[in-house]
Amino acid sequence: MQENILIESFKLFHQFGVKSVTMDDIAKKLSISKKTLYKHFSNKKELVFHIMQMQIKGTESRCKDMFSKADNAIHELFLIREMVKKIFHNMNPSLLYDIQKYHPKTWKLMEEHQNGFIRDTIADNLQKGIDEGLYRESLDINILTKLRLEEMKASFNIEIFSPLEYNIEQVQIVMMEHFILGVTTLKGHEVGIEYQKKLRNP
Repeated sequence: MQENILIESFKLFHQFGVKSVTMDDIAKKLSISKKTLYKHFSNKKELVFHIMQMQIKGTESRCKDMFSKADNAIHELFLIREMVKKIFHNMNPSLLYDIQKYHPKTWKLMEEHQNGFIRDTIADNLQKGIDEGLYRESLDINILTKLRLEEMKASFNIEIFSPLEYNIEQVQIVMMEHFILGVTTLKGHEVGIEYQKKLRNP
């Protein structure tokens, strides 16, 4: 029951944002009483926190699985690109804003994920690409890892990328493609173009 509550609640938050969805809405969606809902989660803040824990755990698991199957460092990035598209596709732009403003404990959890797993993933990918001759040998891994993290944070900042003007899915894709082109060697650039062609013509 608890896992089903998390999954269905996330669907509502993804579609409508966090603030506008009430515990009543969630209970109605699940066809359960509010009393039953509160047996599993004492309040909405706790529910949101556990949802994000589930999402982070799932994302990390999918990334590890993808990397184990990737041909090379550039392939890893294109696999992440497709995962990012699925995550942000049709996501209500207020979702992340609502979490940041009204759920600081959950937002802190997301920042820890960024500054831990995601940071290490970026750094490992850069080193792998250099070792494979697909990324430029002169790259400063520490600076570029920090740069990529800050790009990701900026994409969530509604003062920089207002949801009225920008689609967060597109912002993420443009940033990632720009990053790929900025780190690759000529050989890596050619490999990247081939992956782009495969995505357009699967």
